[in-house]
This record gives sequence, C-alpha cells and structure tokens, in this order.
Amino acid sequence: MIMNRRRRTPGSRRGILTMAVVPVAVLALFGGTALGTRGDACGTGVCGSATFSWLNEYEMYPISMSVRDTACDSHPVYIRFIVYNHGSTSGWRTTKRWNNSGCQAGYVTWNNLRLHDSNDLIAVQVEACVDDAGSDTCYKSARLNSPFW
Repeated sequence: MIMNRRRRTPGSRRGILTMAVVPVAVLALFGGTALGTRGDACGTGVCGSATFSWLNEYEMYPISMSVRDTACDSHPVYIRFIVYNHGSTSGWRTTKRWNNSGCQAGYVTWNNLRLHDSNDLIAVQVEACVDDAGSDTCYKSARLNSPFW
C-alpha cells in the first residue's frame, strides 16, 4: 500500500507555532511591563492622557493620546511627550497635538502614533498644556521609565 505524504513547506505549522510562542516569551521575560503603559497629566484647564507600548529601547508603538479642555475660557489646549534619551538630560519635546474645540467638545484623540529615537528611549513624560497669553501653563505626568533600561 502506497500512502501519499504531504511535504512540509516553509511557513507550515512549525512556523505558526513559533510565531505564537514568541509573544508569550516576550511577556514572560518582561512580566508584561512593556505593554499598556499609561501616563496622565491634568491640572487647571486641561487634562491629557497617553497609553502606549514599549517595542524596544528605541521605539514606542502603538501610542494613543487624548486631551480635553476642562475650562470654558477660550484657551486651546495641547498634549505631547517629553522624551529622555542618552543624549538629553532635560528631554526633548514631541509635536504639539492641539484641541481647539473648547470645553464642550470633550476629548480629542489620536491613535496609532509611533515614537522613535535612535539615541535610546530611557523615559517619557506626558505633558498637557493650556495655551495661555505668554508662556503656556503645563502639567506633567510622572516619569514613565522604559523597561529596556
């Protein structure tokens, strides 16, 4: 009796099993700390939040950020990160993400953002600000340290 044998091709079940095991191993290695990091920065007139995952020592993705105007005073608000790396002790700031919709509009949200720094991401802070006359009034989250350092 002759039986037909299926030839194993690249990307067969063995590859699928490897793909399923790797994320579990990463979670076990880092204890889940790389996933679901959140920072909040709130104060008079503004409240902002960011949720993200640390991909590696250079990158955060996906990032979701949202900011709300909490005072009906016609001052727009914005949110951004302060990024700390090996080349910066005081941190550099990312692009301002604006909410010009006023206090009745609620949160304005941005999803699937990415942050990359070739000088190694050591930590970030969420910064939420009110665009005041003169210098802006800003509030910062606690420092959120990368699990890779």
